[in-house]
Amino acid sequence: SRYSAARAAIRAGAPTSAPTLLADGRSFRVFASDADVGLYICAKVEELAKAAIASKGAFSLSIGSGTTVKPLRTLSTSEVDFSCVHIFFGNERTEGETALKCARGADEFINACSIPRTQVHQAPGGDAGIAASAYEKLLRSMPANVVGRCLRSGLPSVDLVLIDILSPVHSVLKKGKTRPFRFLYFK
Repeated sequence: SRYSAARAAIRAGAPTSAPTLLADGRSFRVFASDADVGLYICAKVEELAKAAIASKGAFSLSIGSGTTVKPLRTLSTSEVDFSCVHIFFGNERTEGETALKCARGADEFINACSIPRTQVHQAPGGDAGIAASAYEKLLRSMPANVVGRCLRSGLPSVDLVLIDILSPVHSVLKKGKTRPFRFLYFK
């Protein structure tokens, strides 16, 4: 399975947060707790945001729902110029009871970091197909320094996509005991 390398690294006693390189060039890091993952997410977002803002004047971040957003509330506003940050929602629901839950779940982070509301790009509500087309149009209309283009496909490309990685608990067998772990893939 795609997680077998992570399981093997833990069985071999890989320390948490140590990067492990896969044969295909991808790498992952193993963490012992949600708190450790949250710290790493914040450090990585801060590092990538500062680099993007320094090189092109903007940083675009696509977020999902609560568990990926929670750690971001603690980002240092003295380290990142949040007036240059643009937020997109990559896992938004547009219909039903949970419509726009990702955007609502991000409010605490957006307010804590004083991200300008004009730079918080919500998906429209309503029919999913119509909303997806409208959101794609919005992404394609962004300035190149905010949303770039994939060189291979020409599709819109944000600087960082955070997916929900904290909710599932994966377990591995180590010396007869099951212990939880978390891991992240970065390319």
